[in-house]
Amino acid sequence: MSTYFLAEYQIDKNKDLDIILFLIILSIKYRLYMKQTEFRFKLTTPIKYQGKVGEGKYDFLECKELILQAPSLRPHRRICNTLQSLFTPMMLSSNKNLQKIKSDVSIEKVQKEEEEVELTAQMINIIFFSSGNDGLDINSYYDAFERLLLCGKICFLDETTEITEIELNDILDNNYSDFKSLIAEYTANFFIASWMNELMMRG
Repeated sequence: MSTYFLAEYQIDKNKDLDIILFLIILSIKYRLYMKQTEFRFKLTTPIKYQGKVGEGKYDFLECKELILQAPSLRPHRRICNTLQSLFTPMMLSSNKNLQKIKSDVSIEKVQKEEEEVELTAQMINIIFFSSGNDGLDINSYYDAFERLLLCGKICFLDETTEITEIELNDILDNNYSDFKSLIAEYTANFFIASWMNELMMRG
């Protein structure tokens, strides 16, 4: 697993990003064929929402986890293009030292365990916050992601109830770290492999 890999090599903070990029590249082929379409995100702080409790009946319910769907509709694609355009310059600038870091790790070991590589939210957050002033505009990325969550057919409070601005604001106000972790996990599950694959094909 990637978490084991990172711990085993006792990497320092300056190398975190490059090794994560290396792991992403090694796992691209595997992840592109996983075809994951949904995942559940557990909230640290549950939120209240008005949900259906019977035929024509509604009541306030507690949401402890969100159901996230992969983007598939035309409105989704426009926002995803915005997210990708914000993310790509950071990936390009962060990729400079990738060749150097490859020589510092056991490539054979990682390749052997390629199918066990897991791209975690923690790893994506390292990418987000290691980019500095010349990389990712994290605030613009977060703003675009908020629009994606409210776009429809992306984020559900239960099997049928979609999130609204009211519930999203509750998450933002009550536990912003939940929102940041959600963005990182969504990026890891649905975006990073295809974006990196596209960059590699360009290069």
